[in-house]
Amino acid sequence: MTTERTLPPGGGPGDPERDTPRTPGRPQKATGRKRSFDGRGLRQAGTLLGLSASTYAVALAAVTGLQAAADRAAQAAVEPAQGVLADLAARNERLEANLVLAGGAYRTSTDLYDGIVAQLEALERDLSNLQATAGDLSGAAKALPQRVALPRVSSGGVSLPPKVHATTGASGG
Repeated sequence: MTTERTLPPGGGPGDPERDTPRTPGRPQKATGRKRSFDGRGLRQAGTLLGLSASTYAVALAAVTGLQAAADRAAQAAVEPAQGVLADLAARNERLEANLVLAGGAYRTSTDLYDGIVAQLEALERDLSNLQATAGDLSGAAKALPQRVALPRVSSGGVSLPPKVHATTGASGG
């Protein structure tokens, strides 16, 4: 039983890419000798990170500017409505104050009306009593004779009491 093995392209001994000297900008394949670190990759990563952060900052600033413009436009659109709402609120407060005054006047008039009703009920009772009394008097007057003969009175002279003159024997007199 034999097993055949194949190496991936560019990875085995005798590969021209592996055995070529290192050129700038190309990563060097592993050759068995130790590479020195020159820091170019780190600078490139830092540059890439800085560019992406600045791009993000610019995009964020643009979104913030657009949002601020949208907020200003919304505020400008709302300002006329706020004036109308303030006017409506003031009118509503005046209306409420007028309703409170009208309610007080209504309560006062109902109290006066209740007092007048009580007086009218008392007057009706008095009139009913007066009617009953007048009915009794009318009945009594009907029971009296039509004519009553009154005796004649003579006018003979007027007599005055006698004059009296008297003195007493008491002291002082």
